[in-house]
Amino acid sequence: MTWRNPFISLHEPELHTPSLTFSRYRFLFTVVCAISLRYSKKRKVYPIAVHFAKTAAANALIDGWNSVELCQA
Repeated sequence: MTWRNPFISLHEPELHTPSLTFSRYRFLFTVVCAISLRYSKKRKVYPIAVHFAKTAAANALIDGWNSVELCQA
């Protein structure tokens, strides 16, 4: 929220809290974590997180998901 949201402004801080996003929008949570890791000090974990995000994206397309959160991710 601190680094990316001011430029893109897709997420509401009150609505997209980590716990709520994790419980309701797992794909969005995975993508946000992957992007966050890219700019963090734990860059070694970034490729693993991207792998999970890509897998989740593929599953979303195959399963035919459609939601606002999918577009945000």
